[in-house]
Amino acid sequence: MAFAGVLLIALASAAPPASAHGGEDHGAPEPEIAAVVGTTHVGSGETATFSVVVKYPAAPAEGPLTMRVYVADTDSSAPIAGATVRVELKGEVTMDQEAKATGSPGVYEATVPAPPNGAHADGIVSVQTKTAFDLVTLGKLSFGPMDVPAAATEEHPEEIPIWQAAAGALGLAVLAGGAGFGIGRRSRRRKSQDAEPHEKSTPAGATP
Repeated sequence: MAFAGVLLIALASAAPPASAHGGEDHGAPEPEIAAVVGTTHVGSGETATFSVVVKYPAAPAEGPLTMRVYVADTDSSAPIAGATVRVELKGEVTMDQEAKATGSPGVYEATVPAPPNGAHADGIVSVQTKTAFDLVTLGKLSFGPMDVPAAATEEHPEEIPIWQAAAGALGLAVLAGGAGFGIGRRSRRRKSQDAEPHEKSTPAGATP
């Protein structure tokens, strides 16, 4: 439940800013509605003390990219404000940097120096408060464009407009009505023909 809480905090907060140059923030962040979207990578980890979620752009960056770090208490899911948060990356991307606090409680930012597309690195976040310290392992983080699932690239059948469906249904109803009318006429005609020989065989003056 705690991890779900911090994930909700991350999703309810703004998306990571566009790639920064010299500490600039290009454009207002936009809200997200999913844990992973086509332009954002998400990593997470949890210990008995802290829960951490990191988000950063998946689109190729022309310079350093901004990584947002969301820190919450594992038991209560309350955001951890005023902490010392460090982000360490080891692998094809190397970084050891203290994340800066933002205007939102429990939200911090670090700058990743221009990672190459397709690079991977193991992420670790250290959290130091007045009463606790812990290392949160994020596992392997990926950088660069995300692979599009095969299902997303499949062509979907073209939807039939409602008016066409209604017209088709009306046409079927008219055909069905016409067929029923024709069958009724043939049935009545056959009954009339069957009755004629019986009427002719009745002797004159006799009661049928």
